[in-house]
Amino acid sequence: MTSGEVTVTIDAPPERIWPWVADLGKHGAWSPKPYSVEWIEGEPNAVGSRYRSLGEIPNDKHHVNEGEIVENHPNDRFVLHAHDKEGITRTPSPSGRQGARQRSPSASNS
Repeated sequence: MTSGEVTVTIDAPPERIWPWVADLGKHGAWSPKPYSVEWIEGEPNAVGSRYRSLGEIPNDKHHVNEGEIVENHPNDRFVLHAHDKEGITRTPSPSGRQGARQRSPSASNS
């Protein structure tokens, strides 16, 4: 199982980028590869909501994934658990200039 962390620096305060980070429906607009999301249960982007995504990953141009939102603290922390392989956490730094994307084994696959 893969784990790691990627840090991206964005010169903007958290409240300016949060609408793009914590709205899965907008990820396709800034993804370098095709990506789409459909909500299968609950309010979009709300804790407990479940989604299905379709995107491209290495060796799978039509990768389907299901997951759920497990934390959504505006301008602070957005966590989803992907049920295929890993969970993703997005957390802006206190200055809002860096955000970490952590990949870790999904709780559903432990």
